Amino acid sequence: MQCLNCNFSTNIPNQYLNDYTAVGWSSSDKEVLQNKASIQSYVDFKILREKEKTKRSCPECYKSHENSPLYTTQYINELPTILIFAIAFWIDINRCLQFKVSNTSKEYILKGIIYSNGDHFTARLIDEELNVWYHDGQVTRSLCQKEQPLKQADCFVPLQTFGRYRAILAFYVER
Repeated sequence: MQCLNCNFSTNIPNQYLNDYTAVGWSSSDKEVLQNKASIQSYVDFKILREKEKTKRSCPECYKSHENSPLYTTQYINELPTILIFAIAFWIDINRCLQFKVSNTSKEYILKGIIYSNGDHFTARLIDEELNVWYHDGQVTRSLCQKEQPLKQADCFVPLQTFGRYRAILAFYVER
């Protein structure tokens, strides 16, 4: 938080984005975002702030009988190599994520999705060539079935659902 009047500032770490992060589970966020967001846009919405006015007053200005508001600036200082997102049904899955981290750009690529129908889990895995592999222990046993590659943008592989299963987790690794 920072005072634009006297330049007082204080740093408070924000722990929203960790190894495992819930995305889209807040009903108020869903309303603000009008029921539509991707993992990237939701994380940007939750974290990134540039001089956003708060209701708090500057303690230094208050001492000199001035009432000056504090402003919040939030940014990403560090990220782990692997990111896992527990996603709500209304959140779209990005193939890549990009974040500005300590003045450098970091890119994360989608490596896997876990699906569930409430009773059973299935998964899709993405290899280095962007091939999609489907796995369901009940159907494919110990093997994975190859699907169409992700890189065919005109025939985009639907990632939110797989048959009657909905995506519940998405895994990304730093490129």
